[in-house]
Amino acid sequence: MRRLAVRISAGALAILLLATLAFLLAHALPGGPAYAILGLRATPDRQGALDLQLGLDVPVWQQYQIWLRHLLHGDFGTSFAENRPVADILPAYAANSLLLSAAGLLGAVALALPFGLAHGLTARRLPGRVLGAIELAFYALPGFVIGTALIAIFSGWLDWLPASGDADLRRAVPSLADRARHLLLPAATIALFSFAPLARYVALATDEALASPFVRAARARGAGPAAVLFRHALPHALRPLVTMLGVSFAGFVSGTIAVETVFGYPGLGWLLWRAVLGRDYPVIVAIVLIGGVVTLIATLVADLCAGWLDPRAGFE
Repeated sequence: MRRLAVRISAGALAILLLATLAFLLAHALPGGPAYAILGLRATPDRQGALDLQLGLDVPVWQQYQIWLRHLLHGDFGTSFAENRPVADILPAYAANSLLLSAAGLLGAVALALPFGLAHGLTARRLPGRVLGAIELAFYALPGFVIGTALIAIFSGWLDWLPASGDADLRRAVPSLADRARHLLLPAATIALFSFAPLARYVALATDEALASPFVRAARARGAGPAAVLFRHALPHALRPLVTMLGVSFAGFVSGTIAVETVFGYPGLGWLLWRAVLGRDYPVIVAIVLIGGVVTLIATLVADLCAGWLDPRAGFE
């Protein structure tokens, strides 16, 4: 438990530093919120008046003090673009991102396990090399390339699935089936660009397990191929998979941002893209802060699960 407390404390400090960096980088963006809001109506007088209204007329270090004081009281600030508390804006987008991330993660694991096991079982033969090449190809492809290809095939050519949004805007209350149709392509994109590194970890762990003394002993006792695979190799392969999920979650989140932008899916990634374009500093920093918290929690949960699967890897 002492190690867990140290990890949480270090993670909290890292999140604060991350949010501070996001705050400074957001304020370094050229243009400024007043120019983004006013557009063609921007004049020096109007920009100055709007900066005064938004609290941007004081030095950045004073703005940081005000922001940090509000943050410690659970206040993310007010969106410049919508003139509403950021805490009121985020939940709907966060729910969409959570749904998309969960669907994409389940898809990635569903692909990684059979691919990795098959690769590990045939690692030293031609089928294993072919599977390894397929994994490497998907590992090299960026998420926006996969998403664009899926849109071209399933929305443009076959016209089976919608290319953007989370529901049909012509319906007052979208059905569950309609939401699922809009979710399918972005979730498949996340699964396809995320499964390759997971599958390679499973393959390495499976190959290592099959060459280990305890598997040789099981075979000597008469255990069949299925028993060796599911009772010995699979549990051994799950440990690095669980740990890898936690470690790679930051990359998974950033990939979700790109996918939401490509598909116009109204999640936190899409909202972040809009906030950057509009120089909406409070929204930018709040989303970065949420991403850091989620990544910390995912890493801790992965460590706890790895410790449950293998007590030697657990927290002391």
